[in-house]
Amino acid sequence: MSCLATGAVSTASAREADELDPSGMKVTAVRTWGTGAAGAPAGHVKIDNYVTGSFNGVVLEPDSSYIPSTDIGKYDVKVSLSQTNNAFSKITVDDADLDPQYYRINETKDVVTISKDYIATLAGQTKVLTFHFADGYMTTFVIEVEGEVDTEQYDYVRDFSKDGKVTVNDATYIQIDLMK
Repeated sequence: MSCLATGAVSTASAREADELDPSGMKVTAVRTWGTGAAGAPAGHVKIDNYVTGSFNGVVLEPDSSYIPSTDIGKYDVKVSLSQTNNAFSKITVDDADLDPQYYRINETKDVVTISKDYIATLAGQTKVLTFHFADGYMTTFVIEVEGEVDTEQYDYVRDFSKDGKVTVNDATYIQIDLMK
């Protein structure tokens, strides 16, 4: 018997990186194990895009946004960047660059505004937007947009006279049989 282990390494969010190592050092650890024929030690590991060094971490505030269906397309979402030493470069979503028409950064480079026009395209979806910075640092922003709410009124009418009733001390109890 043999065992093949493949590890994927991902970058922690800014908040996690700061909690794990305030210096912003990128730390990666991979551990694999397995046994070969007759219990002999054997193992394989494949690591793609292994990076060492340090990032200049950026924290997003807020790090997520929920848009109710009644507010879809009514307002932009503003995301503050904790620092401007690491220049913002772009946003990706679903492994593709987000069209720059859907976001802008202010003159002081510390607030990214996500357009209400983009939000209007997301009804009923949750998307993870990845913010990219000049030194390769990445962090995520989750945007959840509620789907259309069913506003049709449904009336429920039931003739309880056909159900069994019991009256005790002027209180009426109705027996309703529920079916599985």
